[in-house]
Amino acid sequence: MAWDVFGYYLYLPFTFIYHDTGLKDATVINHIMAVYNPSDTLYQLANGSDGHQVILFTSGWAVMNAPFFFIAHLLAPAFGYTADGFSLPYQFSIAMGGMFYMIVGLIFLRKILLRFFNDAYAALIMLCIALGTNYLELTFLSTPMPHNYLFAVYALLFWYTIRWHETYKVKYAVFIGLLIGLATLVRPSEVISCIIPLLWGVYDKESLNGKLKIIKKYFTQFILLIACAFLMTLPQLIYWKMYTGHYIAWSSGSESFSFLSPYFANVLFSYKKGWLLYTPLMIFAIIGFKYIYFNNKKLFYPLFIFFVLNIWIICSWSGSMVGGGFSQRSFMQSYAIMAIPLGYSFLKISSLKWFFRYLFILVILFFVFLNLFQMWQFMHGVIDTQRTTREYYWKSFLKTKVSDADRRLMTPGRFTTTWETMDTTYNYYKISLLEESFETVIKDKEKYYCDTMAHTGKYSYILDSTNIYSPGFEDKYSNITGRDYMWIKASLYVYPLYSLKENPVSLIVTCEDKGRSIKYRGIDLETCNLKINCWSKVNFEYETPEIRSGNESIKVYVWLRGKEKIFIDDLNVDAFIQKGTP
Repeated sequence: MAWDVFGYYLYLPFTFIYHDTGLKDATVINHIMAVYNPSDTLYQLANGSDGHQVILFTSGWAVMNAPFFFIAHLLAPAFGYTADGFSLPYQFSIAMGGMFYMIVGLIFLRKILLRFFNDAYAALIMLCIALGTNYLELTFLSTPMPHNYLFAVYALLFWYTIRWHETYKVKYAVFIGLLIGLATLVRPSEVISCIIPLLWGVYDKESLNGKLKIIKKYFTQFILLIACAFLMTLPQLIYWKMYTGHYIAWSSGSESFSFLSPYFANVLFSYKKGWLLYTPLMIFAIIGFKYIYFNNKKLFYPLFIFFVLNIWIICSWSGSMVGGGFSQRSFMQSYAIMAIPLGYSFLKISSLKWFFRYLFILVILFFVFLNLFQMWQFMHGVIDTQRTTREYYWKSFLKTKVSDADRRLMTPGRFTTTWETMDTTYNYYKISLLEESFETVIKDKEKYYCDTMAHTGKYSYILDSTNIYSPGFEDKYSNITGRDYMWIKASLYVYPLYSLKENPVSLIVTCEDKGRSIKYRGIDLETCNLKINCWSKVNFEYETPEIRSGNESIKVYVWLRGKEKIFIDDLNVDAFIQKGTP
């Protein structure tokens, strides 16, 4: 129950134990943070309306875990544990819930595979999914993560799609609607799961007309399916309306989608956590779509269109390169779908001449071994999917130990706290970005330049209630460096006339993508114990976040949060870039 899982889980205890779904009473959440330490910060929450807090994660995961939560709530007092929603019985029950859904997913995956392959091939495909991908890490090391649950949802949806098209029974339509709604409730982007039943059996104009006739014939079931999907998502819409004032609320903090400029190269091939670099077996699944197209067109379009939309969404997501986990965990739930093209690749390989057949078998075995070995490296800290660079990846390739000198090839660790300090044991070179002593007067800002209170030169700059932001630095990341991270050091001289606790000021550094901040940090000068009526220097260090396109912008400026006059001078900004990083 830590980090993201803590955010998914909050719905259960705060609905059924504390009866405060808006988390208005901060004492409870503060007590939980102090006792159980689920994460360094409460990034799982955002400010809502009327003093409420809004859980950033949607509630589908909590719905799926509710039965296990209730069992734990009944058993906790009987075993002498506090019935607070977080003690050991609750933690154990959630682990059991993850294992339950893992088993359900595998059972239904096998049922699906047996519709297209014999038993031996079904077993081989399942074995390769389990051992040759990050499925193993996400089911056994990160069992409570939602991807494990969604894998089961997709397997069930796939199976009931098959069954409905065989029988046209109402119960299967209901199951399909509930599963689409549940997948969307776990992660809204999973609404694309509707592609599977909607396009099932469609491959040309004639089959499309046939599908439309089926929908028309069973229109009541179609409406029922949509109603079931909507009813599954309705509680989330009501929750958002209650605590934000809107039926639809953005639920992912500073992260966002860039659908027009997806990060395909980073997501698929990055040395940090590129999907096909760390899970290369799935190359065969992608190739398998070719063989589905030539051998089973009825199956091709729903699976391929789902795959294209899924990969587009994942690669457009600004958070796809952050967070823990081995390889790209967002692909894991789709393995219930990708198992089919993977199987078709295996069928094609089995039909090749013996030399090529055994060559491909060796490649597959190597890919499975590489996945397992790199997962072992990840578990034992040999590789770090947040810090690995090209040089370090190849230095550590197939190694069980690496030297301290080799580790220096990784980027330093990213900070999750507000205060950051540059690791000076790394070698950096310095680029001066700004030396602003306010000697050049900006047109229409003349009245904010003071020639009687300068720290250096002739002028200082005035901030007051009519001018709360200073001139500063702004430039595109790629104009500064082509490296994947850098440190920004900003310094400033300030001359306060009033106590900074009454007249607060901040030195701000932020990285923005398309006008949206992806990492915002600042130092509040009232925390620096500065004296009034004299010049004092303030320093601030900032590590850039995960950079995708290089079109992100770096901004540095001073913000007067109070209303009284303050003088500033000598705003300097420098970039420090690690030598030898890519």
